[in-house]
Amino acid sequence: ETMVTVRESESFFARASLLVSMGGFGHRFIGICDDALGNFISSACLLRFCEPICYNYKNIYHSAKEIGMHCKGIMGIVLGICLTGLFLTGCGMPHGAPQKDERPVIKLGSDRYPPFNYFDEDGVPTGIDVDLATEAFGRMGYRVEVHNIDWEKKKDLLKSGELDCIMGCFSMEGRLDDYRWAGPYMVSRQVVAVNPESNIYHLQDLAGKTLAVQSTTKPEGIFLQRNDPRIPKLENLLSMGDRALIYTLLGKGYADAVGAHETGILQYMKDYDMEYRILPEPLMTVGIGVAFDKEDRRSLCRELDKTLREMRQDGTSEKIIGKYLENPKQYLEVEKLAY
Repeated sequence: ETMVTVRESESFFARASLLVSMGGFGHRFIGICDDALGNFISSACLLRFCEPICYNYKNIYHSAKEIGMHCKGIMGIVLGICLTGLFLTGCGMPHGAPQKDERPVIKLGSDRYPPFNYFDEDGVPTGIDVDLATEAFGRMGYRVEVHNIDWEKKKDLLKSGELDCIMGCFSMEGRLDDYRWAGPYMVSRQVVAVNPESNIYHLQDLAGKTLAVQSTTKPEGIFLQRNDPRIPKLENLLSMGDRALIYTLLGKGYADAVGAHETGILQYMKDYDMEYRILPEPLMTVGIGVAFDKEDRRSLCRELDKTLREMRQDGTSEKIIGKYLENPKQYLEVEKLAY
């Protein structure tokens, strides 16, 4: 049994909270004495208030009224009203309970690639692709779970069924036969960037130089295969699993240039207050899409392709992209691509 004394210096909210925490959740106590007002609130009064609240919220008003009648002075009345509010928020009122999302889940895989997919300051996935996917699959009746993955394992994760799709500024060019695709939903330029003081101004100036790229990306394939006559022979091609490392190599002088999506380079410059010079000649202009496993026979891919097209037409895609990139219309000119 416990007697609790509430001092005058303590706020009334603290007094009410104390009553709830000790009386409403299992403690057996005699009562509460309020030194400030000289009142005593008995355990009998508390029980008459708490019991109907937890089991029959319709009696809240009458229970609060009883507190005013049984407790001496202003303290009893005010405390009854305060506790009514506290129990309304704490005893599971139907209209205040969060609704569980019963929609089926789409497991979407991507690596960290701002501004398409990254974590905000609260650790929540965000970005162009996250927003587009949430809107598109939401229209289709699904909710999205974003899984941060090892980009090099993306194909295996799709094949095993651990993921439903891949959406991470994923270029369709040269991969049309490797996956089932929804898209393209955006256009992106693959470019080369150098330090501002570099003597590299054109693609041909890369001859005998060292270029850093993210592994399994289009720039890696372009410089390995060299099918484009504009692409010179490098001294070294450094392929990194982590995209951020290519900028570290450039900054430390281990690489003369980096190859990546133009949007990714611009975002990195913005995030880290860095300055790079992008060469005027793009390596390639590509469409980016959502990849499903080649053997995935569900209608998801086809439905998503249709929904993304509708989002371009009704202005939703432009609005979402505009939150992250300037002049968003230029990234929606997918009709110019021969896919």
